Amino acid sequence: MGFAQDALADCYIAAVALRCGAQVATGNAADVAPFRAHGLVLA
Repeated sequence: MGFAQDALADCYIAAVALRCGAQVATGNAADVAPFRAHGLVLA
């Protein structure tokens, strides 16, 4: 995958987690860091 596809996948994952109230477990917290301001919680 390219950068844009990776970023899109991160957006989808963050959106679903936010909608469902789920936490996200990741090996690279920087990928989802922009979504923490919107309430995303890392496990």
